[in-house]
Amino acid sequence: DIAAMMRATRADAVRRNNELAFLIDPAQRTYWSDANPAPRPIPSTLGIDTEFAARARVSAASGRYAFFADGTASGGKIVLREGTASATIAIDRLTGNAEVQWMR
Repeated sequence: DIAAMMRATRADAVRRNNELAFLIDPAQRTYWSDANPAPRPIPSTLGIDTEFAARARVSAASGRYAFFADGTASGGKIVLREGTASATIAIDRLTGNAEVQWMR
């Protein structure tokens, strides 16, 4: 769901010809985007690590991933963990694609 919202935010940024952001707040366990502003919960069973571009950090743990009108992005990644399994959502700076890699 997180990767899908990132992809939708990128598509909306290109369609609207305007920068849009995807935001995540691990402390509050929520995420949302400029295109879908209603906060969505992150299950309490998941561990969360984030990596943002330096200027995209909002607080110690929260921040924003920018998606630009030309399809590029600020880049970064989100790692979700549950037990020994993890999913890494990596945002490519050049293409704006949000790709998921699963590890068990």
